[in-house]
Amino acid sequence: MTNKQMITYITFKFVMFALLLYLSINAVQTNGWGLFPLIFVFLATRDFVQGTRLLQVYYKVKKNYKA
Repeated sequence: MTNKQMITYITFKFVMFALLLYLSINAVQTNGWGLFPLIFVFLATRDFVQGTRLLQVYYKVKKNYKA
């Protein structure tokens, strides 16, 4: 995976996190807690964790290439 692909994938993960978080907040405000807001929150959390882990790996790889 190239640096550009990794940055794109990390960006995609954080954009999906923001979108799913927005959808879950919107759904809870209109209908309260139900099945879909719980699924949205679960998926948003998963995307945030994966994006953060990929960002950590990216910085570690970038640091090792400079050393």
